[in-house]
Amino acid sequence: MFSLLQQSHHDFFKRFVVVGEDRQSQFATNDGIGCLDRIRVTDDAHFTCRTDTGTTDYEEFVRSDLSGRAEVMAWQTDHRSNSPYPLRHNAANVHVVEDRGDEATFASYIFVTQIVDGVAPLSTAIVTGAVRAEVEGLRIAELNVVLDTMTSVVFSQR
Repeated sequence: MFSLLQQSHHDFFKRFVVVGEDRQSQFATNDGIGCLDRIRVTDDAHFTCRTDTGTTDYEEFVRSDLSGRAEVMAWQTDHRSNSPYPLRHNAANVHVVEDRGDEATFASYIFVTQIVDGVAPLSTAIVTGAVRAEVEGLRIAELNVVLDTMTSVVFSQR
Protein backbone atom coordinates (compact mmCIF):
# COMPACT_ATOMS: atom_id res chain seq x y z
CA MET A 1 0.00 0.00 0.00
CA PHE A 2 1.38 3.38 -1.01
CA SER A 3 1.25 6.25 1.43
CA LEU A 4 0.27 9.73 0.24
CA LEU A 5 3.91 10.75 0.37
CA GLN A 6 5.09 7.82 -1.77
CA GLN A 7 2.18 8.14 -4.19
CA SER A 8 2.66 11.83 -4.85
CA HIS A 9 6.37 12.51 -4.31
CA HIS A 10 7.19 12.91 -8.01
CA ASP A 11 4.50 15.48 -8.84
CA PHE A 12 3.73 16.91 -5.38
CA PHE A 13 4.91 20.44 -6.10
CA LYS A 14 3.69 20.52 -9.69
CA ARG A 15 0.13 19.75 -8.56
CA PHE A 16 0.25 21.09 -5.01
CA VAL A 17 -2.10 24.04 -5.25
CA VAL A 18 -3.13 25.11 -8.73
CA VAL A 19 -3.34 23.03 -11.88
CA GLY A 20 -4.71 24.46 -15.11
CA GLU A 21 -6.68 22.82 -17.88
CA ASP A 22 -3.42 21.82 -19.59
CA ARG A 23 -2.18 20.23 -16.31
CA GLN A 24 0.57 22.85 -16.02
CA SER A 25 1.19 24.85 -12.88
CA GLN A 26 -0.51 28.23 -12.90
CA PHE A 27 1.70 29.90 -10.30
CA ALA A 28 3.41 32.09 -12.90
CA THR A 29 0.20 33.53 -14.32
CA ASN A 30 -0.37 37.27 -14.53
CA ASP A 31 -4.05 36.68 -13.83
CA GLY A 32 -3.85 35.43 -10.24
CA ILE A 33 -7.55 36.07 -9.66
CA GLY A 34 -8.59 34.27 -12.83
CA CYS A 35 -6.96 31.02 -11.70
CA LEU A 36 -8.46 31.02 -8.20
CA ASP A 37 -11.29 28.78 -9.42
CA ARG A 38 -8.68 26.09 -10.08
CA ILE A 39 -7.17 26.05 -6.58
CA ARG A 40 -7.51 22.55 -5.23
CA VAL A 41 -9.25 22.85 -1.86
CA THR A 42 -11.31 20.24 -0.02
CA ASP A 43 -14.99 20.95 0.60
CA ASP A 44 -14.25 21.05 4.36
CA ALA A 45 -11.06 23.15 4.07
CA HIS A 46 -9.97 25.30 6.99
CA PHE A 47 -7.91 28.47 6.39
CA THR A 48 -6.43 30.87 8.93
CA CYS A 49 -4.28 33.94 8.43
CA ARG A 50 -2.94 36.43 10.95
CA THR A 51 0.17 38.39 11.83
CA ASP A 52 2.55 37.32 14.58
CA THR A 53 1.93 40.51 16.58
CA GLY A 54 -1.74 41.20 15.93
CA THR A 55 -1.00 44.93 16.00
CA THR A 56 -0.52 46.00 12.37
CA ASP A 57 -2.53 48.71 10.60
CA TYR A 58 -3.66 46.08 8.09
CA GLU A 59 -4.69 43.40 10.62
CA GLU A 60 -8.33 43.41 9.52
CA PHE A 61 -7.29 42.92 5.90
CA VAL A 62 -5.18 39.81 6.59
CA ARG A 63 -6.95 38.18 9.54
CA SER A 64 -9.20 35.25 8.73
CA ASP A 65 -10.48 32.00 10.23
CA LEU A 66 -12.64 30.29 7.63
CA SER A 67 -14.13 26.86 7.06
CA GLY A 68 -15.50 25.30 3.90
CA ARG A 69 -14.41 25.71 0.30
CA ALA A 70 -16.96 28.42 -0.56
CA GLU A 71 -16.02 30.61 2.42
CA VAL A 72 -12.27 30.13 1.90
CA MET A 73 -12.42 30.88 -1.82
CA ALA A 74 -14.69 33.93 -1.34
CA TRP A 75 -12.16 35.41 1.10
CA GLN A 76 -9.21 34.53 -1.17
CA THR A 77 -10.90 36.19 -4.16
CA ASP A 78 -11.77 39.36 -2.21
CA HIS A 79 -8.35 39.51 -0.57
CA ARG A 80 -6.51 39.11 -3.90
CA SER A 81 -8.79 41.59 -5.67
CA ASN A 82 -7.92 44.24 -3.07
CA SER A 83 -4.18 43.51 -2.91
CA PRO A 84 -1.39 45.28 -4.81
CA TYR A 85 -0.40 43.97 -8.22
CA PRO A 86 2.01 42.43 -8.96
CA LEU A 87 2.26 40.55 -5.68
CA ARG A 88 4.12 37.24 -5.72
CA HIS A 89 4.00 34.49 -3.11
CA ASN A 90 6.95 32.11 -3.21
CA ALA A 91 7.07 28.96 -1.06
CA ALA A 92 10.46 27.89 0.26
CA ASN A 93 11.68 24.95 2.31
CA VAL A 94 8.44 23.00 2.14
CA HIS A 95 8.73 20.05 4.53
CA VAL A 96 6.35 17.14 4.90
CA VAL A 97 5.90 16.89 8.66
CA GLU A 98 3.66 13.85 8.99
CA ASP A 99 2.29 11.26 6.58
CA ARG A 100 -1.15 10.11 7.75
CA GLY A 101 -1.97 7.77 4.89
CA ASP A 102 -4.46 9.79 2.81
CA GLU A 103 -3.32 13.11 4.29
CA ALA A 104 0.08 14.73 4.84
CA THR A 105 0.91 17.78 6.94
CA PHE A 106 3.54 20.28 5.88
CA ALA A 107 5.42 23.36 7.06
CA SER A 108 6.97 26.05 4.90
CA TYR A 109 8.16 29.62 4.67
CA ILE A 110 6.77 32.05 2.12
CA PHE A 111 8.32 35.18 0.74
CA VAL A 112 5.96 37.79 -0.63
CA THR A 113 7.29 40.36 -3.09
CA GLN A 114 5.64 43.63 -4.01
CA ILE A 115 7.27 46.19 -6.29
CA VAL A 116 7.61 49.65 -4.70
CA ASP A 117 9.55 52.30 -6.64
CA GLY A 118 11.32 49.60 -8.64
CA VAL A 119 12.41 47.66 -5.54
CA ALA A 120 10.90 44.39 -4.34
CA PRO A 121 10.71 44.49 -0.54
CA LEU A 122 9.93 41.16 1.06
CA SER A 123 7.28 40.08 3.47
CA THR A 124 7.65 36.67 5.05
CA ALA A 125 5.43 34.15 6.79
CA ILE A 126 5.35 30.68 8.25
CA VAL A 127 2.81 28.40 6.59
CA THR A 128 1.54 25.08 7.95
CA GLY A 129 -1.23 22.88 6.73
CA ALA A 130 -2.36 19.57 5.32
CA VAL A 131 -3.05 18.14 1.89
CA ARG A 132 -5.43 15.23 1.38
CA ALA A 133 -5.68 12.67 -1.40
CA GLU A 134 -9.22 12.67 -2.79
CA VAL A 135 -10.71 11.04 -5.88
CA GLU A 136 -9.90 14.16 -7.96
CA GLY A 137 -6.30 14.30 -6.68
CA LEU A 138 -4.49 16.21 -3.97
CA ARG A 139 -6.46 18.96 -2.23
CA ILE A 140 -5.55 21.47 0.47
CA ALA A 141 -7.47 20.56 3.63
CA GLU A 142 -5.81 22.96 6.07
CA LEU A 143 -3.77 26.13 5.53
CA ASN A 144 -2.48 28.38 8.30
CA VAL A 145 -0.47 31.52 7.55
CA VAL A 146 1.30 33.60 10.21
CA LEU A 147 2.81 36.74 8.71
CA ASP A 148 6.07 38.02 10.21
CA THR A 149 5.63 41.61 11.42
CA MET A 150 7.74 41.93 14.57
CA THR A 151 11.15 43.55 14.27
CA SER A 152 13.99 41.05 14.05
CA VAL A 153 16.30 40.77 17.03
CA VAL A 154 19.24 38.55 17.89
CA PHE A 155 17.83 35.05 18.46
CA SER A 156 19.19 34.76 22.03
CA GLN A 157 17.43 38.05 22.96
CA ARG A 158 13.93 36.88 22.08
